[in-house]
Amino acid sequence: MKFLLTVSTLFSALLSIAQPATDIMLFDLKQDGGHIVLSNGYNFTNHKGYDNQPSFSRTKREVLFACANDSGRTDIRVYGYGDPKGFASVTFSHDREYSPTVMPGQKNVSCILQMDDGRQDLVYYQTPEGDGKPVSLVNDLKVGYHAWYNERNVMLFVLEDSGKNTLRYYDIKTKKNSIIGSNIGRCLAKRPGSDQMTFVQIQDDSTAFIRAYDPRTKSIATLCKTLKGKDQYVWLDQRTLLMSDGTDIFMTDPGHSDKWIKIQVEGDRSALKGISRMAVDPTGTKLAVVITE
Repeated sequence: MKFLLTVSTLFSALLSIAQPATDIMLFDLKQDGGHIVLSNGYNFTNHKGYDNQPSFSRTKREVLFACANDSGRTDIRVYGYGDPKGFASVTFSHDREYSPTVMPGQKNVSCILQMDDGRQDLVYYQTPEGDGKPVSLVNDLKVGYHAWYNERNVMLFVLEDSGKNTLRYYDIKTKKNSIIGSNIGRCLAKRPGSDQMTFVQIQDDSTAFIRAYDPRTKSIATLCKTLKGKDQYVWLDQRTLLMSDGTDIFMTDPGHSDKWIKIQVEGDRSALKGISRMAVDPTGTKLAVVITE
């Protein structure tokens, strides 16, 4: 399916009904002597309603994100922050798409497809060429979030009939999967430069730790404690994690430090409120930050 170029007015007068009102800011990110500085931040969505779950293209200067229309249904959009800047649409469907992710080794975009009957499947859309129809990847589980290990295997946050959630390692080809843990957070990620898949595990006393699963050895290691009450993080590189307490953004070096250090934000930071999700581009020079509208 070809990306359909739109103009910024597409994002005006849209109102999300079911989701919280959020926007996404884009920052320049610079590392200097162990310090991180964010600068030149701007709100690139800036419309009423839900703009969330950013992820970066691996080959282009683009951010994919979920965007709600005036009926509260979400589609996948993409913002090109190169020159010229512009928006494109990846999906136009009756259902709701969330968590867009460029799949390993290809240009296709995987996402969670939420249907009116309550199903939540992992699917992908063929882009930039395709017929606009989702192709099913996982339809035997109710999937909440996902992160790719390689082209064949994916980590899944699964909503169980019991009302609890589990972490599963799933083989797309054979449909076989194994339960890695339960009571996990929403954020799943592959640690850069390693075979580790990371996740947040929440204890009975509500403390939470970022842990790493190695599919080769099937071992789990504890990396660090999260910021209190938070389950969203992002890897900047193999040794640097970023998290937010909702107001500020912090960094740590898991395995070498147990401290979260606040990073510097240059310029007007008044828009930085209710920070939740973040995403880092493949070059480590851009950071997308989801804020409360």
